[in-house]
Amino acid sequence: MIQNQLIDKNAVKTAIVLGVVSLLAVSLVAQDSVPLVIPAPLGIPAPAAVTDQPYAPQPILPGGIVVPLYPSDSAFLNQERIKEAEKYNMSGSVPGRISSIVNIHNPSIEVHLVERGPTARRVA
Repeated sequence: MIQNQLIDKNAVKTAIVLGVVSLLAVSLVAQDSVPLVIPAPLGIPAPAAVTDQPYAPQPILPGGIVVPLYPSDSAFLNQERIKEAEKYNMSGSVPGRISSIVNIHNPSIEVHLVERGPTARRVA
């Protein structure tokens, strides 16, 4: 029993020493290496260009299908402003995240379909 306790104490001492040595090695390597440079985000959503046609809302996420709620000639839409582009207000702390969208004159819903299969669920 005394021998088992010695083995356990020696294992703990060895683990502590290895941990400290590892931390020291990492800190020494980190001091000599080039500082980490985080690249700019890719695929940031952007509004569509303004044309002489009614504004076409863009999908926010890849693969999205944008379904306008009203036809472009609907009486529910302000025809004087329907050609204006939406404005995306981007997050200051998370690159690529949209905080809000303003200047919406052609409201829409973005749809993302799922694959059919045994795990797909139907919404009634």
